[in-house]
Amino acid sequence: MDKLRVQIQEANGMLDIGNYVWANGSPTNFQIIGYGTNQVGNAIRIQSGAESGTNFVLTGPYTLIFLQPGNGGTNFSTTDSSGNLINTNKLIMETFDTNYNAVLTNVLTSYITNQQVFTATDYTGTNILTNSYNNRIVQITLMFSQWEYPIAIIGSNDINAYNYYRLQTRVTRRALNF
Repeated sequence: MDKLRVQIQEANGMLDIGNYVWANGSPTNFQIIGYGTNQVGNAIRIQSGAESGTNFVLTGPYTLIFLQPGNGGTNFSTTDSSGNLINTNKLIMETFDTNYNAVLTNVLTSYITNQQVFTATDYTGTNILTNSYNNRIVQITLMFSQWEYPIAIIGSNDINAYNYYRLQTRVTRRALNF
C-alpha cells in the first residue's frame, strides 16, 4: 500500500480514474471515467507532465495501477462449483514508457474480491465527484478473501473456511510543482 500511496502523493501530472479491461496485457485498454459520471473504477493512471506556457504537456512515462482478474480474462468472480474461491484478483502496478512498453510490473496484493477499487471524492471524503478536480481525494478500497486453513476441510460438503478483510484509505496528491 505504501507504493500506491507514494505514487499518488507524488503525481505531478494527470491523475485519472478509470477502468482497465484486461485483454492480453495491453495498456491501451484503460478508459477514463467521463465527466458527469461518478469517478469510480478499477484502475488509476498517473502521468507526469510539465507546464509549457499556459498549456499542460504530458511527458515521460506513466504508471497504471489496475485490478487484474484472477482468471486472466474479464471474470472477476472465479469460484468452483462448491463456491470456493479458486483464482484471486490482483492489484498490479505497471510502469510504461512513452511508447506503451511495460518497463516494470509489480503485484501489489492478491485475494481481492471487490471490482471497484478507486473512488474520487471531494475534500470531505463523503461526496463522490463526477469530474477530475485537482484537489480531489482518491479513496482506495480493497476487500480480501483468503483461505483460512488451506489444509483443512470444514463440514461434510467440503467447504473451506475463509477470512474476509476490508482495507480502506484515502490519499491526495501534493501540490503541483511547475
